[in-house]
Amino acid sequence: MRGNKRSAIRLILLGTLITGTIGAASCAPRVVDSYCLNYQPVSYSDSQDTPDTVRQIKGNNAVWKSLCQ
Repeated sequence: MRGNKRSAIRLILLGTLITGTIGAASCAPRVVDSYCLNYQPVSYSDSQDTPDTVRQIKGNNAVWKSLCQ
């Protein structure tokens, strides 16, 4: 079960990074779209998640914050 959860999180993070990179490359005014309405920051556990997973989650949460808040 734990492996499936991590796989799902990694898939979500990959999609988020791709979406965030495309949005960050634009100089157009910020537009709130379904990404901002549907994505919620991801929580993590320093004791249960790997340092790489924590780094990726923090990066995705930072992208969400910069695009949507």
